[in-house]
Amino acid sequence: MLRCMKSILWLSLAASFLVAAGRNARGAETNHDFVKWETEISAYERADATHPPPKGGIEFVGSSTIRLWKTLAQDFPGQPVFNRGFGGSEIVDSTHFADRIIFPYAPRRIFFRAGGNDIANGRSPEQVFADYQEFVALVHAQLPATEIFFISWNPTTARWGQREKERTLNALVADFVQGKPYLKYIETSDLPLGADGLPRPELFVADKLHFSPAGYKLLAERVRPFVTNSVAAKIESAASPAGKLTVPAVLPGNGLAKHDFFYAGEAKTRDMYLVQHGQVVWAYNDATNRGEISDAVRLANGNILFAHQFGVTLITPEKQVLWNYDAPPQCEIHTAQPIGTNRVIFIQNGPEPKLFVANLASGRMEKEISLPVKNTNSTHGQFHHARLTAAGTYLVAHMDLGKVVEYDETGAAVWSVNAPGVWSAVRLPNGNTLTCGKTVRELNSHSETVWEFTAADVPDYKFNSMQIATRLPNGDTLINNWVNQWNGNIDADTAPVQALEISPDKKVVWALRSWTNPNLGPATTIQLLDEPAAPENAHFGSIK
Repeated sequence: MLRCMKSILWLSLAASFLVAAGRNARGAETNHDFVKWETEISAYERADATHPPPKGGIEFVGSSTIRLWKTLAQDFPGQPVFNRGFGGSEIVDSTHFADRIIFPYAPRRIFFRAGGNDIANGRSPEQVFADYQEFVALVHAQLPATEIFFISWNPTTARWGQREKERTLNALVADFVQGKPYLKYIETSDLPLGADGLPRPELFVADKLHFSPAGYKLLAERVRPFVTNSVAAKIESAASPAGKLTVPAVLPGNGLAKHDFFYAGEAKTRDMYLVQHGQVVWAYNDATNRGEISDAVRLANGNILFAHQFGVTLITPEKQVLWNYDAPPQCEIHTAQPIGTNRVIFIQNGPEPKLFVANLASGRMEKEISLPVKNTNSTHGQFHHARLTAAGTYLVAHMDLGKVVEYDETGAAVWSVNAPGVWSAVRLPNGNTLTCGKTVRELNSHSETVWEFTAADVPDYKFNSMQIATRLPNGDTLINNWVNQWNGNIDADTAPVQALEISPDKKVVWALRSWTNPNLGPATTIQLLDEPAAPENAHFGSIK
């Protein structure tokens, strides 16, 4: 939640020029020293008096990574780029001086990198994230159409000890910007790392903190596609920024014929498919109703249970509705799972988020448990996935709380782990937990990471929107790659893969990409059907 913005009156005459209505509350509460930046800010203003940047240009602002980036014009030729970084600054400093180094230029795009100094100075990732949200809110209150790109943090030798906190901050921002057309996240955490997973010395100057010319060259290459594309919707469209193919020319795994599977995804229309022997043998297409399919399960008898944002429905293979529950006003439902053939467990997002167990025969709710959330007014971002465990507990991905919590039948939390940016979580047969979001992680019972996969592990693929990871019997991991239709039309010629099967050593075993003949649409749920299974064989405590 954004911090309360309040007017600050400084009593010191020496600092009276820094008084501003609506200034960041942190400055008053912690005596944050804004005065020390006055020399640099004033220098920018003097330069503006004779050589002002172009209105509606592309501004780079933030701490020392930005301030020391002296080659912007050469790195982005023909683009109206300009630099307003000031080294050593924190996010609140950019917020504080926005009316002097941002608003006068009305930039159409802002490339922002700050937060590392904040962590180094003792602030938690969650506090820094709140400062970022406040910066965004302030900018968009005055420049609502300005695109803000957050350049993520990467490990450095000098600050190696804070890399986990930086990774948490990155995940919080990456999750926050999803679905927001004027906010974007640029992943750079993998940029300076060598094959040994450590920062490459030649990419840094002697302080082992700031980039060398070689480091800035790599950074410019990573940022360039976002600079040269002018519309937010294009930046995160299914096509690559340069309109090039986002996958290798030859994909492993024999396409649709690799597995039999049931498929559904979050999209503008409600579509589900059954693929057998490389062919679509069953399809459900609904373009008349609202909502998106966030979760779907095919039962052993062929019936299909699916959560479609504004309700939960159970249908037969002939598409006859066997049961339906509509979400009340201001509520949404994004996850549901069968318990046998007569019960359904699901979570209802909303002002009073709750877990329900519905009895299909009686039409009544057998169980109702309230669930905690960070923001009761942010319905859509509360929950999108939860799954029962073999022990009869319920593993819930709390998206807005950034953690996974395991609940027993009474609603008591029996286990939890922090997981910023989490979208889903499942309990594996070995007792570990597989989480998915910006990264995929396998965690043991002590919450230690024993296996991890990120988009950087498959550099030949555009694979940056993971939602659900499934561990297969052979040890491989199947991961979907969602594409956001609301950010622009999907170009079938350049669209990314919809899923990857990854081996334990992170090799791509299978790449699913089917945007034409047939067009499966965006992926969220991919349930493999190679072996007979009964996903309804689950229980919640004594409820079976």
